[in-house]
Amino acid sequence: MSIKDFINGKVTYDKFGGQYFWIAQPGGGSQMLAELRGWGHIQNMFAKKDGIIDASAAAKYQDEIGDFVAAAINEKIERQNAANKKTGSEIINKAIIRAKKIDRDKYNAVSFRFGYIAGYEDAQGDAGER
Repeated sequence: MSIKDFINGKVTYDKFGGQYFWIAQPGGGSQMLAELRGWGHIQNMFAKKDGIIDASAAAKYQDEIGDFVAAAINEKIERQNAANKKTGSEIINKAIIRAKKIDRDKYNAVSFRFGYIAGYEDAQGDAGER
């Protein structure tokens, strides 16, 4: 069982009073994922010098945190999905970059050579090693 078995749809943050994170279910509907807590701390971050709390600014900040967390979860799931869809050639090219520590521009110059395992110099026709 993987995390994506539970988080199997887009995560959204409900900023209309509930402060809940929801997962949009593939067949329709939503499943609650979590609740954003911390109002006690957040509201005190917005206390003015006279001790009065700017509740509206604190609520806006809490919603920004909720949106940030939902976006982070979605981005992580998207990265995992993209990594699982990579071809063998893409994985090999990525390994070459790490092994040779070549920069992105040089990688783009050789990435079209699917299935060809070589360093940048060799892929450019120079005297590289195979």
